Amino acid sequence: MRILLLTPGVFEKGGIARYNRYQINALQETFSADSVQVMSLMGPDKDALETPFDVTYAGAAQPTTLSRAKFAARAVIKALTWSPDIVLCGHVNMAPLAKQLARLSKAKFVQNVYARELWPTGGLRDSRRAALLSADAVISDCENTVKYAKAEGLIGIEAHIVWDCADQSRFFPQDPDWASLKQYGIEQSGRFKVLFLGRIKHETIYKGFIRLLELGQSLSADRFELIFVGAGDYVETLRAKAAGMSGGPKVTITGPVHEAHLIDSYRTADAFYLVSNVDEGQGEGLPLTPIEAMACGVPALVGNQDGSCEILNGKGGWCGNPEDNQGQREYIERLAADSAFNAAERAAALQRVNDAFSYEIFREKTGNIIKDVVAL
Repeated sequence: MRILLLTPGVFEKGGIARYNRYQINALQETFSADSVQVMSLMGPDKDALETPFDVTYAGAAQPTTLSRAKFAARAVIKALTWSPDIVLCGHVNMAPLAKQLARLSKAKFVQNVYARELWPTGGLRDSRRAALLSADAVISDCENTVKYAKAEGLIGIEAHIVWDCADQSRFFPQDPDWASLKQYGIEQSGRFKVLFLGRIKHETIYKGFIRLLELGQSLSADRFELIFVGAGDYVETLRAKAAGMSGGPKVTITGPVHEAHLIDSYRTADAFYLVSNVDEGQGEGLPLTPIEAMACGVPALVGNQDGSCEILNGKGGWCGNPEDNQGQREYIERLAADSAFNAAERAAALQRVNDAFSYEIFREKTGNIIKDVVAL
């Protein structure tokens, strides 16, 4: 078995890069390390994942016309000289190249799809649409994305659903290392902590961090605290908004957090918040951060307009309309006030991850798909 995997980048901290890393690890463990060759268009930059990740080829941190051409040339050479059985494409933007590599090497072409990349303003380029339609197999991180892709005529075959996962050898309930978190302004206070963790950018306002800040104004200042973890061009604006609000709970906005302290950030939380709304070019596939929080025993609040609604099965969190501020507030306040309900929701969150989002499930599904595609 030889698998050539193309990805725009595996060194970022975002969800697609993390999904690609889990996929690479799963394939290498299912087959062998030598059987998976990874070519990453982008190399690590100053904001990259701090933990090293080995790839066959990594391009420039900021792609240029020349670095893209070099990447494509190296990929063609690899396909011709290595003769892969599978060309697996980690992002639809690279689908035309992956399609051509599969033809050159007489390999099967497998395409990943997630969510937002399928509905940018103006739609997919014709070359990307044609390449996606030609795939021998499609892997999606959620059912919602597949439903959209079918409705828009972007895929003509049955897609394989492989939900994202949390590595429970790393993400599990435990007391946080408060000493390490103090450098980010996160301190042990006794207040009920509601955590948002993700990209804090103008283009990701749909993720709900402003909504959480405004929701906080209805929560008791003595009992609650809001924590925002993440980097982006909206961090300072969010800090200014928080500073301009009178009353309400304490607000901590950390900026970027080192990967080594990510898990402890989750463990500080009593509830996790990622209530996204859907609009043109906005929305989630299956967001990973609520799953990682739940793996740490933290109930999650998510929206019901996109793939987020697939995370919960009625317990272990709240799933509803992003505009339902009352429902969100009542759920958070009940978690804080009712210890029995809190314990039950924590246990249910952890059980949901065990049943649906473990790395072992992800690895088995991923390996079986590749075996089935080769057998076609």
